[in-house]
Amino acid sequence: WREIAESARRLAAHGARVSVDARTRSATYADDGDLHPVKWVRGLAHAAASAGARIHEDTRVESVTSGEARTARGSVRAGAILLCTNAYTGHLAPSRVRPVRGQMLATAPTAPAFARPAYAKRGYQYWRQTADGRVVVGGWRDITVDHEVGESERPTAEIQSHLDRFLAEHGIT
Repeated sequence: WREIAESARRLAAHGARVSVDARTRSATYADDGDLHPVKWVRGLAHAAASAGARIHEDTRVESVTSGEARTARGSVRAGAILLCTNAYTGHLAPSRVRPVRGQMLATAPTAPAFARPAYAKRGYQYWRQTADGRVVVGGWRDITVDHEVGESERPTAEIQSHLDRFLAEHGIT
């Protein structure tokens, strides 16, 4: 907690509009916000295509070499190939990427509870409220580090209990 408060103090000294909340032991940043990830990716794809990039979606890549991606339907050659695979990169190319799970939940729309996204415990806990009033909360994976590595999409009971407790502590049902 002291680390968050000290970081906020230092950032404020450099002009950042940051505040700390002792109750949640978190920091919020007045200029912070969020974005809709699907709309963001679609916007990036549109900008890339407008600049002449060819995008191959829904195509399983079987192997990648320098400048070439091979699929069951053929090969794509390019000066640069972006592997946009997230945690699944290891299935395609040797890398240092290790899949680490993230568990979140979103409530039904509720009364205003949080004005800005907030972060606690070095970013291991985070929450925000969406424009339609849903509270999105996630994190706590630092408490079960060994169990939060891999590709399983099943919720972890221990982390789920922390997410549920967080909502209860803030009067959100």
